[in-house]
Amino acid sequence: MLYNFPELSGTRINLETVAAFAQRAGMAGIKQSGGEFAYHRDLVALGRERNFSVFSGSDTRLPEVFALGVDGCIGGLVNIVPDLM
Repeated sequence: MLYNFPELSGTRINLETVAAFAQRAGMAGIKQSGGEFAYHRDLVALGRERNFSVFSGSDTRLPEVFALGVDGCIGGLVNIVPDLM
């Protein structure tokens, strides 16, 4: 599982790198944190093409990212108050 959090790390994993990892056996998917919706959309398209999952780390924007087609959310709030999410 790759983890992309450009606001925290200062860099974004580019799509070509994600695609290269997706070709490796055992890569389950990527967790995308941050608000880059176009990048979320591109990851979802790549995930469908390469058969890996895309999870959002942005639990405050669940409706928007689920509308993009992410497979799920691995967020902070969902771990603290799962019944409310």
